[in-house]
Amino acid sequence: MVALDQILTQEEINALLDTMSAAQEAPLSGARRSVKQYDFRRPDKFSKDQVRAFQSLHDGFARLLAAAWSAHLRATVRARVTSVDQVTYGEFVRSLPDITVIAIFSAAPLKGVGILQLSADIAFSIIDRLLGGTGTPLHNNRELTEIERAIIEGVLDKALQNLAEAWQGLVELKTNIEGLEMNLQFTPITAENEATLLITMEISINDKVGTMSLCFPAIFLEGVMPKLSTQAWMSGPTRQAVSYVETWQQNLRDVRLPLIVSLRDIQLPLRELANLQPGDVVVLNHGIQEPVSVSIGREIRFRGQIGTVRRHLAVQLTEVVKQEE
Repeated sequence: MVALDQILTQEEINALLDTMSAAQEAPLSGARRSVKQYDFRRPDKFSKDQVRAFQSLHDGFARLLAAAWSAHLRATVRARVTSVDQVTYGEFVRSLPDITVIAIFSAAPLKGVGILQLSADIAFSIIDRLLGGTGTPLHNNRELTEIERAIIEGVLDKALQNLAEAWQGLVELKTNIEGLEMNLQFTPITAENEATLLITMEISINDKVGTMSLCFPAIFLEGVMPKLSTQAWMSGPTRQAVSYVETWQQNLRDVRLPLIVSLRDIQLPLRELANLQPGDVVVLNHGIQEPVSVSIGREIRFRGQIGTVRRHLAVQLTEVVKQEE
């Protein structure tokens, strides 16, 4: 056997021993570093910036949804995002009530499907209003009938159109409802331990309060996550705000308001008033050339001139009344 000192000089031996000593001390120095636990059953696939950006994105969706449903249901609808969380698909499914309304939807060009879930109380309240009722939910929730499924599917389809509108700054989506379910236990759409982003919202229709949630599996969001950050989203064009205003303006154009034209008051004795019959003529003390007041609700907004158009009584607006008057 050849001795070590016969093939290496003493300096080379000392250098080799120093290298071995440093390698043995490295784990000790590394042990002082902070260690972050990682749960492989709940992988974090979304950064804090991305979660905050999704909060901002869906605040815009909540505003669009409230405006659209208020006009559609002729009721006061409010919507707000209450939380944005990372959960596994299994945790989301186990958190759902036994009876709820679930729309499984696609959104090309994104891969896979997402989930829009609406609490049964709000769903039955919407159905009741659209069928002419006051929006009273059922005392005991049950499965939807075929007619009720068709009604609520149309409402949720409009909600997905609002979602696509809110996402315009990221990607142009073409949403489509692939199925309507009442329970996801037997309709898995992804692996139980798959990471998802869960947006929970509170929905109120007049005095009825319920929840809506959006569940996006990680594979569904792969195409947009690189584009999504708080700074990029907030510094981009405010298309959400513009779209929100345009939606409100469009809805307001269809609102009917009472328009009241007021002539000068006259006084009649009660006995004459009681004896009035169709065909009687009441002499007014309002001159033909004298302007009339035109009110919207209880507020005088215009002045006008009375006349006729094609044998119909009419008023031509001549002046806009300022608020201080």
